[in-house]
Amino acid sequence: MKVYSLKSISLIIPTLSVLLVSCLKDKNYDNGVIQSNRPNGNESVVIEIALTATNTTNFLSTSFDAVDKDTVINVIPVVLASPGLATQDLQVTLTPDPTLVDDYNTNNGTAYVVPDPSMYAVVNPGNVVTIAKGSRVGYLQVKLNPNNFAGGDWAFAYEITNVDKAGYTISGNLNHGIFAFGIKNKYDGHYQLDGTMSDAANASLTGDYPTEVNLETYGSTAVLFNPAQGPFAGAYLHPILASGSPSAYGSFTPIFTFDANDNIISVENAYGQPAGNGRSAELDPSGVNKWFSSDRHIEVKYWMNQPSVISPHRTSFDERYTYIGPR
Repeated sequence: MKVYSLKSISLIIPTLSVLLVSCLKDKNYDNGVIQSNRPNGNESVVIEIALTATNTTNFLSTSFDAVDKDTVINVIPVVLASPGLATQDLQVTLTPDPTLVDDYNTNNGTAYVVPDPSMYAVVNPGNVVTIAKGSRVGYLQVKLNPNNFAGGDWAFAYEITNVDKAGYTISGNLNHGIFAFGIKNKYDGHYQLDGTMSDAANASLTGDYPTEVNLETYGSTAVLFNPAQGPFAGAYLHPILASGSPSAYGSFTPIFTFDANDNIISVENAYGQPAGNGRSAELDPSGVNKWFSSDRHIEVKYWMNQPSVISPHRTSFDERYTYIGPR
């Protein structure tokens, strides 16, 4: 069973924004080679991999539609970490590093596989990414057939090994990254969520039903809950009502994992089991807990546990996900 930590979920949303981490004041900061607030002056401009803007782990998980044709995808964004644009073309060389994937699997209980080179082709000659003059980002691109990757959990890992111009420095903490991907599984989609919810610790908290949500592929047999409607759309939180007003449980969103017979065999909190606030998820075995192939709806019962507040279960959910269409 996979256990997904906060750093797993916090790296789902791709972005090209530059993360400013003011707390990383170490030797690399002093030398101007980490991604932090940098003083204005004559320091080198930093080149970095920017898969995410929420965590320095630089891990991104995404999924693709199952299509049987060669497709070019942007895998690794290489970014000029500067408020200005490049004043000249920059040639940045990347080198594959599969040990990064091995280490991530070991530390996170995952099983990502680095694709064999016969399964894809790197578009960039020599793994060189160009940050064009007047731009701030360039991409390492690969060409692959998504159907060849169905049913697996895959990852590319690269590090920056060279910049061809003087006056540029490779980041000390964002010089590598992992792009994890899979093909959308059959549970993936856009759903209407209905159900009931009861919070044993606070009766003023009730369920926000009906609402629309996305269930996003998270590995070949799991989906991640993400609201698609209301003030918390896209926030990876479980929406609720607080005395009738929109609210959400912080650091809590479920991951549903299925077996070969489409039964839900586990529910876990994507922010950790438990998260920093003590919240975890647990499947209620009294539920139907299944995906139905006839109309693609899901029925599931589960708990949010928070033993520091109340035991054994704080909140019970009894939910039905009615399939609307692809997300």
